[in-house]
Amino acid sequence: DLATLYATGTGVAPSAFTASDWLRRAAEAGHMDAEIEYGIWLFQGRGVPVSQSAGAMYFRSAAEKGSPVAQNRLARCYMHGAGIQADPVEAAKWHLISKAGGSSDKPLEDLVAKLSKSDRAKAQQAADEWIEKFRLK
Repeated sequence: DLATLYATGTGVAPSAFTASDWLRRAAEAGHMDAEIEYGIWLFQGRGVPVSQSAGAMYFRSAAEKGSPVAQNRLARCYMHGAGIQADPVEAAKWHLISKAGGSSDKPLEDLVAKLSKSDRAKAQQAADEWIEKFRLK
C-alpha cells in the first residue's frame, strides 16, 4: 500500500524510485500481489532498471502460489521468450493452469491450438498434475 501511495503521489511526493523500493520489499517478503506488480515494474523499468529475467522470476513465484494473473503472465513469458527461454509447451501448460483459474487469453489459445497433438497432450498433462498438486496443498 505504501508503494501505491508513492506511485500515485497520494499524501506524499510521487516517486517511482521510492515506490519500487517498497514494492520490492513486499515482493521479496512473498506477497503475491506485490510479486506480480513488481514483476510488471521490472519489465517496464518503472523506478528500477529493466530486468525481464527478474520480472519472470517474480511472476513464477506468484504463479506457483496460485495466481491466475501471474500464471498468465508467466505463460506469455514462455511464449515470447521474455526473461526466460521460450518454450511453447511450458507456455501452454501455464496458460491451461491460468485458464482453469478463470483467466482467458486469445494469443495463448492460438498458441495451444497450433501445438502438435503430442505437445498439447504434454502441456495438458503437466497442467493437470500441477492443478492436482496445488489442490492437495
